[in-house]
Amino acid sequence: MKKILVLAALLLAALPLRAQTSHYALAVSTQADRSAASFLGSASVLTGNAYVFTTPASAINLNPTGIAHVCYWLDRAATGTPDHCESWTPYDLKGTFACANAAGNCGGPWNTTALPDGWHTLTQIVTLSTGVTEVDAAPFRIYNGSLLSLSAAYDDGSSVTGTVVLQSQPPTAGSAPVTILTLPLAAGAASGNADARAMVPFTGNLTWQALKRVNSIDDNERELILSMMGTVIYYPTAQNRDPDVIGPTLTSITQLLYGNADAGSGKVNITLLKCSDFTDCTSVTQNTSYVLKPFTTKAEEIMRSISDKIATRSSAPTPSEIGFVNITSEPVYRMLSIGNAIKGSGLAETLIIKYRDVVAIDYAYNFLEQSLKTGLDALTKDFKLDTRQTETAKELRDRTRGYLTALALEKQAHYSKVQAFNSVASHLEQLERQLRSSMPQHVIDMLGQNGLAMAAR
Repeated sequence: MKKILVLAALLLAALPLRAQTSHYALAVSTQADRSAASFLGSASVLTGNAYVFTTPASAINLNPTGIAHVCYWLDRAATGTPDHCESWTPYDLKGTFACANAAGNCGGPWNTTALPDGWHTLTQIVTLSTGVTEVDAAPFRIYNGSLLSLSAAYDDGSSVTGTVVLQSQPPTAGSAPVTILTLPLAAGAASGNADARAMVPFTGNLTWQALKRVNSIDDNERELILSMMGTVIYYPTAQNRDPDVIGPTLTSITQLLYGNADAGSGKVNITLLKCSDFTDCTSVTQNTSYVLKPFTTKAEEIMRSISDKIATRSSAPTPSEIGFVNITSEPVYRMLSIGNAIKGSGLAETLIIKYRDVVAIDYAYNFLEQSLKTGLDALTKDFKLDTRQTETAKELRDRTRGYLTALALEKQAHYSKVQAFNSVASHLEQLERQLRSSMPQHVIDMLGQNGLAMAAR
């Protein structure tokens, strides 16, 4: 029996000796000089460059004693060729170098962006000067994605206070989750991540920000459309402030035709909404003395300009004149062409005076309709709105559709006050027939209208 015990003792003496308790650990710092270091473990979240080194387990120390060398393995068993070995202090995972901007030595940077986000394990084998080895493994988290930040508001619009905590699942079941980031709820709007910003309830001028997405109009046109639709201005939840609801100031054809007051020199005053700035328009005031040329005068002047160019064949219509012709549903260019068919007849002037009110009403209606539809389309864009904001946006859209219906009724009411408004087209056809019948046959043939002349006989 004694022989057996002696043999067992000899066998135990021949085996490699391992430390029974951990005397060493891994530490990590975000600084090359390893300042403000902490133990590397399941609570660690590494990002960017990290500086990892070996330390005594009792307290972080750059120069642990009693070590012959240390070798490191990442995300694999501590066998075979290690990723790196160090034989003198400090024992840095990525080697030791002279500090660039200070005296002493610094650890080599470990670029964690080269690794996927998620859980990793770094294992070190510490070989002591006595030949004893110690194995230490540290699980940790790498996260180099865009750090999310959030903001929130209750559905009734009241502010939310507190913080949001971004956590990851623990590496092992039953362990506590790892906190990656803790931020105030109001920090989301300033996040550098577009997806994070999109999660924040909308703040700012709702109609204006919608119109800023429409690239075919300028800021002055946006301001005009804003005056037709109104808006709601939302403030950051941290301000604990109710949104400002601002109603429209330009809601009828009559305002464009005659204005609210006489401004002199043939112009009128209307009330428009005025932005504090064209970038965000976070403050809106009413400009009650905005000077506008009435659409009746404007339509008459444009028609006379086009008529003169047709009569003299001096120049092509300007872009604004072309826009005027395109926006009106009445056959303005046709009317002016017929009016100038007989030089010196004065027919063009007669037609302008007779139909200027009809054309002005049509011009004002179509201008308002197109502008409101532009605003309506803009408000249907994909905004990240909370429940109450979504309802408000819907109310704005519904109100705009109601204005469109009211404008159509107002147009008919104005037309009813203008004598024989619906006879423009038939009147022009009658004039065309009269002109054709008085033309010599060779002129009709030259104009390529022989077929029309035959149909008119």
